[in-house]
Amino acid sequence: MHGGHYEEPLVNCAAKGQSNYVRQQKDSPVAWQLLNEDAIARAKAEDKLIFMHIGYSACHYSHLMTNETFAFLGIARELNENFVPVIIDRDERPDLDVVYMNYVEAVHGVGGWPLNVFLTPELEPVFGGTYWPAPNNDRAADNEDRAADFHEILLMLQKLWSEQRSRLRQEAREIIGQLLAYASEGTSSEPVSTAAMAVAGIGAKDLQAKPPRAQPSTASNKAPVVATSGVGNDLDIDLMETAYTQIAGTYDAVHGGFTGTVKYVTAPKLSLLLRLPHFRPEVRDMVGYDETEMALRMAKDTLRAINRSGLHDHLGRGFSRCSVTADWSLPFFERLMVENALLLGLFTDAWLDECGTRESEFFPVVLETADYLSSAPLLASHGLLLSSEAADSRFSQHDSHDGPGAFFLWTRRELDTVLGPGVDSDVAAAHWNVQPRGNISPNNDPNDDFVNRNVLHIVKDVPALATQFNQPEAYIKTVLAEARTKLAEFRAKERVAPSVSSNAVAGYNGVAIAALAKAGAAVQYVEPALGKKYIQAATSLAQKLKALLWDTKTATLFRMLCEGKRSDTPAYAEDYAYIIDGLLALYAATLDESHISWAVELQNAQIEAFVDATGASRGGFFTARENTPHLLLRLKAGMDGILPSANAVSAANLFSLGAMLAAPGRTDTDKKKAVEYTALAKATVEAFEAELLHFPWLFPGLLACIVPYRLGVKTVVVKDGEKAEKELKEARLAPREGPVVFVKA
Repeated sequence: MHGGHYEEPLVNCAAKGQSNYVRQQKDSPVAWQLLNEDAIARAKAEDKLIFMHIGYSACHYSHLMTNETFAFLGIARELNENFVPVIIDRDERPDLDVVYMNYVEAVHGVGGWPLNVFLTPELEPVFGGTYWPAPNNDRAADNEDRAADFHEILLMLQKLWSEQRSRLRQEAREIIGQLLAYASEGTSSEPVSTAAMAVAGIGAKDLQAKPPRAQPSTASNKAPVVATSGVGNDLDIDLMETAYTQIAGTYDAVHGGFTGTVKYVTAPKLSLLLRLPHFRPEVRDMVGYDETEMALRMAKDTLRAINRSGLHDHLGRGFSRCSVTADWSLPFFERLMVENALLLGLFTDAWLDECGTRESEFFPVVLETADYLSSAPLLASHGLLLSSEAADSRFSQHDSHDGPGAFFLWTRRELDTVLGPGVDSDVAAAHWNVQPRGNISPNNDPNDDFVNRNVLHIVKDVPALATQFNQPEAYIKTVLAEARTKLAEFRAKERVAPSVSSNAVAGYNGVAIAALAKAGAAVQYVEPALGKKYIQAATSLAQKLKALLWDTKTATLFRMLCEGKRSDTPAYAEDYAYIIDGLLALYAATLDESHISWAVELQNAQIEAFVDATGASRGGFFTARENTPHLLLRLKAGMDGILPSANAVSAANLFSLGAMLAAPGRTDTDKKKAVEYTALAKATVEAFEAELLHFPWLFPGLLACIVPYRLGVKTVVVKDGEKAEKELKEARLAPREGPVVFVKA
């Protein structure tokens, strides 16, 4: 280093990364750095802004930026000379992602991926956004509303940093201070202020935070967390009614789902609606009989719409994550394993509400989704499920470039070629809305990716087709079944499938364990071989997680496997929560005590590493452990998003484990632990009392925990004998409320 500058130019270090998403950038002209002390030291020594790019393998726009924006030599030169560019895999560092996503949402009112932020050398954000195109790109074509291209943004930031450095630093510190103040406000009983909401944005309503190194602690100085007298007195079941009213007000009665620019599945919200009629009578009395029935109808109608929609690959390869259109017809084509696992849980709940019979319209999609989650391409050779399938693929083996959703798109001519011209092709086209000029509006295709192509989605069911073609329903069913088989075979042979992420994330596999175990436990009474297959798949995932990502000696869980190798990144609170939930479901399906033993080990480790045992906001779990490197804020998340929050799942886990370990026949040690777990479950709910009282509809997971908080945990006593087996079957086939635990007599 000489005169405040390093003599050596930046060199691309992406090849040293642990995840494939990072390593794929090793040949980029951008000199990508890993987030480490060397990169930060360089930024400080040269007094440069850090440019942080957070993306993930399945994301279409992440690939657009890496393949187009960052490949632009003028951009690469500017980044390398005047910034310190750092690349992050969202799968590996969700803690960083949530901090800077909240910042971007606060500034712009909306976020997304890729996430791009400019940071001071102290990692405080000064500017951020999502996708930024390269210059002269069609996506940055001149028009009145065009956003700045990335090169313009770089020049603007460099000018501001050179001329107004002190102001940018001051504003960055103020933003972080305001986010911290908002977090503190969220622990009080006062209404959330307009100013705080303006700073934090919609996406930050669940923030509770501390500076990450402010409270160093060890096991020896942690006080046990207990419910505080007087705290939580206002947390009652009537909040369900408030939440229902708000959720119902945003329901899309035409297409299902909830209003928004982009339609997401929102599994936590749908899960609450599905369970409302099946909670204890006290809940139904409070919310109202008609209201709980309407909640169930909203959830099931939404799931019907999703099942028929363009999100669903009707040839058996799972569900895309969200839709551009209100009618679910045009998806973002990436497929996230964890969201498919959540959908399996929802479809299973909807099926059980219809008595768990093979005649239910939800039964086929339960089987199909469980099969998708228990086989290749998601199931890797090491035995864990990979995190995603990419949005981009190829329409033909002869194509040289990937395109969004190409693997899943069809022309009408292709349909005729594969199925033969005539009634079979006509039936399939009418069923899936396949049009000669495509079924995607040009308004949703600014780059002409979908010209003359169709996303399969069901617009006519079997009875309507039977009437239209004057054929028996049995004939129509046969035609559609054969069409699915032929189209799938053609696609496998002629198309290039989406690439699959090489990341196997611990917590996401935990969500899959829960979904497969719950589905298998019920399906075994209808299709015994399939039910046992799904239970075995869940069991195998649990065994592989323990073998590959759990260090027994240090009681430490690691975040993920990358190309079969364990990453150095320790797991986050959500990973522990999701796996414990999976093990509880697996125990309910098998009554194998070993699953509870590991769940207790994981629960103790989660408490040790993440619980907030001090301060005004005591109770609940931080997202990341103390002393996590390069983390600006240590957050506590209670609001559910696309995934259930770590605190909601953790509270439910603690209530369940507390009830199980308190059962007759358990040891005194178990019963002592049960008291601790139940107290911590209550303290976790109480930690978000202010938020629950003011925005209960944003916290469906924690809201559901108010039922055991007030009424205790429902238990199913498992005995021996034929009668007991019948009772066990009834319990496994019953519509889910929760938490419900099985205890041996």
